Amino acid sequence: ALGFDAAVNYQVHGNAESMGRELREAAPGGIDFYFDNTAGHVTTAAWPLLNDGARVAVSGGIAHYYGEPPWWSHAVWYKDLPPEEDGSAPIGSTAMGAGPVTTVSRGRRITVEGLSWQDLQRRGAHEAGVNR
Repeated sequence: ALGFDAAVNYQVHGNAESMGRELREAAPGGIDFYFDNTAGHVTTAAWPLLNDGARVAVSGGIAHYYGEPPWWSHAVWYKDLPPEEDGSAPIGSTAMGAGPVTTVSRGRRITVEGLSWQDLQRRGAHEAGVNR
């Protein structure tokens, strides 16, 4: 048992609004941990639902790998996040393997770490810091 409360098929949602509705239904109390390997509208929808103290593991951005031009990397992951109330980005670069970065977004402390699949396989999810 992995201990998930719900799983959501991102492929049936073509935009952040649709994705956000399903995420709110699946996690009415908010999200404590978000494993992001898609980016795009999935990330845009999940960010506002993160609880204070939430952790985010970023390991990929398949939504942008085949874009024109393909622009995604850990360094620019934050571009999919909804802006803060003042229009600023809620977090900056999250370089893979550089360790966790903590930010405050709309009054919530959120910790983000860029992880490679090799990190997850070598150290295991718990040691990679993705479990509380």
